[in-house]
Amino acid sequence: MMSGHQYEKKSTLGAPERTNEPVILSGTPKRLGIYFFYDPHGVVDDYVITFLEGMMPSLTRLVVVVNGKLTREGRERFEKVGADPVVVRPNEGFDVWAYKAGIDLVGWDALAEYDELIMVNFTIMGPVGSFEPMFTEMDSRDVDFWGITIHNGAEFDPWDKMPDGSVDVHLQSHFIAVRRRMLASPEFRRYWDTMVPIETYEDSIARHEALFTPRFADMGFTWDYYVDTSDLIGEMYYPLFNTPVDLIVNRRSPIFKRKTFIAAPELYLDENSNRPARDLLDYLAESGDYDVDLIWRHVIRSGNHFDVATALNLFTVINSHGPAETASTTTVGAIVGVESAADLERRLRDLEALPASAKLLLVHPIDAPGLEDAEALLSTGRWADAVVKTIPVQSDPWSVLEHYDGELKGTDLICIVDPAERGSFPYSNGTAADRNTTEAVLASPAYVSRVIELFDRNPLLGLAVPPRSLHSDYYGNYGHEWADSFADVAELLSDLEVETPIDKWKSPLSPAEGKAWVRGSILDSDFFSRARDSADSAAVLEKSTPFIAQALGFFSSVIMPDGVASNLITNATHMLRRNNQRFGIGVGDRFSAFEFRLQARQFGPNTDWALAPTKAYLYIDTGDGFSQRSAVSAEAQPVLGSAGLEFRFDVPPGTKAVRFDPTEGLGCICIGTRATTESGQTVALRPVNGTRRGRFDVFETADPSYVGYSWPRRERQLIVTMESMTVLRPPFAGEFRRGFWGAAWYKLRRALGRIG
Repeated sequence: MMSGHQYEKKSTLGAPERTNEPVILSGTPKRLGIYFFYDPHGVVDDYVITFLEGMMPSLTRLVVVVNGKLTREGRERFEKVGADPVVVRPNEGFDVWAYKAGIDLVGWDALAEYDELIMVNFTIMGPVGSFEPMFTEMDSRDVDFWGITIHNGAEFDPWDKMPDGSVDVHLQSHFIAVRRRMLASPEFRRYWDTMVPIETYEDSIARHEALFTPRFADMGFTWDYYVDTSDLIGEMYYPLFNTPVDLIVNRRSPIFKRKTFIAAPELYLDENSNRPARDLLDYLAESGDYDVDLIWRHVIRSGNHFDVATALNLFTVINSHGPAETASTTTVGAIVGVESAADLERRLRDLEALPASAKLLLVHPIDAPGLEDAEALLSTGRWADAVVKTIPVQSDPWSVLEHYDGELKGTDLICIVDPAERGSFPYSNGTAADRNTTEAVLASPAYVSRVIELFDRNPLLGLAVPPRSLHSDYYGNYGHEWADSFADVAELLSDLEVETPIDKWKSPLSPAEGKAWVRGSILDSDFFSRARDSADSAAVLEKSTPFIAQALGFFSSVIMPDGVASNLITNATHMLRRNNQRFGIGVGDRFSAFEFRLQARQFGPNTDWALAPTKAYLYIDTGDGFSQRSAVSAEAQPVLGSAGLEFRFDVPPGTKAVRFDPTEGLGCICIGTRATTESGQTVALRPVNGTRRGRFDVFETADPSYVGYSWPRRERQLIVTMESMTVLRPPFAGEFRRGFWGAAWYKLRRALGRIG
């Protein structure tokens, strides 16, 4: 039981007197649940109902508070599960003000009649097994409030909102139970009656979740948690997010986080290797302890499909060697585009990887050399029954999807192969890209049989695409996959009333260089037919396809044979090494900090800021303080073989102290700052208007300064070296902390906390 020992640094003077009456629950406790729900479209998915059905046997009454929208069907589902009432309010105040609305609705007098209040929300899924063991166990503990899981806190403040600049160990607000002694207390009522406005997600954490536990513990209320992760305090920040399988298997957790399956890699990579989501999904599927279809149906409907693919590591490497798998009953077809007889000959060799029963639709422009009678060229081979479709002369890049009109209707799986593009000179680059992407769909008969088996094993898999090429100018496509088509795709999807999430910063998992495997039902759908008729280019149609698949209830993934994977890993390793050699700071650097330094370099309308300024200044104090008259400047000199910098200053006799300004008019992040004299004696420089965390000194000011308060009497030169320096452009407390750049700053603060 937690009784405040995590909060010894905080005073409990003035805490109210407590009776010794135990607050153990027995018999059938009278328990109120306030469930907060939010969905941008107001849709109540099955996982929500499954969760509440698991909770209802332990509740006397359930109040559901919805922020924003709620469909009629959603309301009916809540009412059917026993909610009384279902309250829909404006989407304001996040979970905090939703709980407050529920409390105000019930009223303080009625609330005091309950043995326990549970505040719980839609961000958790479960139960894994049953909630009954949890309630039975926690009913027997003598506590005033409790939760299922804790966050382990941090010695820094990632939101710049915490009263003392750090985050204590605390119960997570997705489930907090409060018992009668605390429910009826004036302190609990005052907490909610004086709740401040909650305008951001960070507010909801910093002004409620992270404060709730220490605040009431300081008042003398006792608390505890069901999932014991006390041994992980000091080991990690967020056990439920980092090790969900361990919490379920070894610590009896009945819940897991919804966002596990839709969190982008940047939320993981400072804390683990981005495997928890896939590990959790695989465990639940294999154990049968939770219906994973509930997860799939929810994330397919509500998540960005690229986030789902990256969180679940849906980048699958498939063995292309050995015998083919046992023949499947799945029907297979291919739609292939060619622009010459030579193209056709090459593609026919690729198509040998398809099963013998496969169907073929061949598409070619009317002016394709050597294809004046394509049917005759196919008449003597295995593709004698192929459908040949002649299209008008094409002046722009084209896709077979633009010209598909149901010729393979009823086919289960269809392989898409667009004409090879030459690319830019040297044209060997285009040939290499076509080879990799073609192998990613048609590497061998064994490979194709395993692709088919992958679809058979995953009935919700709708689209599988190759990885994008990484060599030559294909490299630039990464992170810029939309090119100039985002607005057109968004407009097309809006016209189709496709509401799946789309984000210009997140890649569409669309056919790479025009290659893919897709379920025939997607191409046969009304959504796709209308998209084909409305799209103004092949690129717009192709990039719309994964969103159409998602709207139809399918997820998308990336597939590749082992040979292509080996090639991509080789090239990616080379590129990562070169980037780190040029821009990294060496062993111990984090990708988040690396990324932040490059982002800060380009902050604002100008993108030509150097990685570090070229001039720094030294101010001398000979007894009268620092003044502009004493300032001397020095040009930055590179430290060969690294991103390091060196500044050298001559120091006059009689110097008592020095002030080193690494730049003027800009903020900066200085990493590994070290000051010595010419003879090697260390000079202690301390940031006077910045924050030091380990090797990082962060200056959110246009006048960053270090001071050395004691200068060695006989020394005449100061040498300042840094492993790296990145400039920050003002304003520091406004634009820099919002939006995209605010997210980058948050990631850096998390990284700094780990280093410090």
